[in-house]
Amino acid sequence: MTNYKWLLILTILLSNAVFAEDGEHHHQEPVINVIGHAELLVPADVASLTISARITSKTAKEVEAKGYQVGLKLKEVFKSFGIDEAALTNSNHHLDAEIFDNKQQYVFNLDYNLDFGRFDLIDSLREKTVEAGATAFNISGLISSHAAENKTKVRGLAYLDAKQKAEGLLSQSGFKLGKPLLIDDQRSDFPVYASARMLSDAVMPNVEPKAPLLENRNIRFEQEVRVKFKIIE
Repeated sequence: MTNYKWLLILTILLSNAVFAEDGEHHHQEPVINVIGHAELLVPADVASLTISARITSKTAKEVEAKGYQVGLKLKEVFKSFGIDEAALTNSNHHLDAEIFDNKQQYVFNLDYNLDFGRFDLIDSLREKTVEAGATAFNISGLISSHAAENKTKVRGLAYLDAKQKAEGLLSQSGFKLGKPLLIDDQRSDFPVYASARMLSDAVMPNVEPKAPLLENRNIRFEQEVRVKFKIIE
């Protein structure tokens, strides 16, 4: 018997000793335990956006009037891009008083949060919202709306990796790989959101952005599984 086969038999015996099921069975089937790993890169199909406007004035009445007008203009922009009011989640409008250079001024802040799936239109949306009075356009994260499918797929790929490794170990032994007896998730990373460079795009007057907002919009799904296979002698 070759040294390789003795090593494999020892591996199988150790696998049985560590992972064999408790119970009344007196006969333990030979098994082999293998760790499989897989990564899956998928393009995000939705961007999470925050669009804000900050308006200042000497009086509360004036700043509220200006803020109201900016809000109307922004909603018209949203409408032209097919974004209805129901999609503007966690929107917030508030008036504050601040002291600047020992003088009181009033600040009206508008914030709109939304999920937007047209990556080809994001730069155009930023341009139009700035024209309407927005002073910040942030991409806070990226989303895959097919997360459940991606989880299933990457787990299947991790299982296939484990199976290939087990077949490789048995290839010179004379044994055959049987059915899986146990598939145990060891480690996983299934992000709901992924960073999009965390772009915080503070807009300055008369300054045109030169680079597209999104350079890389891949989300990484990762899975590691331990698979116990039956060995056929």
